[in-house]
Amino acid sequence: MIDVREWETLKYHETQSQLWRCPSRLVCVAAGRGSGKTTLARRRVVCFLPVKKRHTRPLYAYCLPTIKRAKRVAWPFIKSLIPPEWLAAPLNNNMVVRTVFGSELYVTGLDDPTVIEGDQWDGIVVDEASDQKANWHLSVLPALTHRNGWLWVIGVPKRHGRGAALFKRFYYDKAFTSC
Repeated sequence: MIDVREWETLKYHETQSQLWRCPSRLVCVAAGRGSGKTTLARRRVVCFLPVKKRHTRPLYAYCLPTIKRAKRVAWPFIKSLIPPEWLAAPLNNNMVVRTVFGSELYVTGLDDPTVIEGDQWDGIVVDEASDQKANWHLSVLPALTHRNGWLWVIGVPKRHGRGAALFKRFYYDKAFTSC
């Protein structure tokens, strides 16, 4: 059942509103804890599920550094955002949402970045980017090319962490934007 409270948890904030409306394909968001970036990202990926595409199986992913973290941090909240009438199959512990629209959403960890390989994706969120395994982008970025998929790389900026240097590089890269 959809949890209305999950949709109501954010109070209006102009910077969050700018991020929500950002038309850029590649977005890097470095913001502190409690800024709303994760809540917005979960909502964004869910809002794309009913969007009609030229292909029959639109694919989306919400990625955290490990599957264990994905199960704890993302899966319960994403489940609560999905209206029951959107579901083509019941939700279970494999952390996949299959919709009546033909779209699918995978909640996963990038502890093995190759989980993204083999398919072309329409949109991916990489959360907790400072803690992601080094070189995850070598699997994720090519998986977005054929469908011109979007990517949100979000997290708290850290000096140390296995993905901190890459996150900083993305943040300052001109190909990415922070809207």
